[in-house]
Amino acid sequence: MSLSIVAAKDVDQAPDIRAFADSMLKWLSEHEAEENSVIQQYGASFKKIRSFAVALERVCDAAVGRGYGLIGIGD
Repeated sequence: MSLSIVAAKDVDQAPDIRAFADSMLKWLSEHEAEENSVIQQYGASFKKIRSFAVALERVCDAAVGRGYGLIGIGD
């Protein structure tokens, strides 16, 4: 599974990408019973998706904290 974020050229897009990562974590917590079907369909465990979302939050927090924009990020 390849998760990529399209370039965020403006500094104000980093908070939106952070909100997306938050929504991923919320969805994972609300759909734990569906993990096996997600693994079968997409080949990614909730642990891998959760790790990606947490790392994405950290990148966004760092960008916002330093006033940077995001050029591109992938797994």
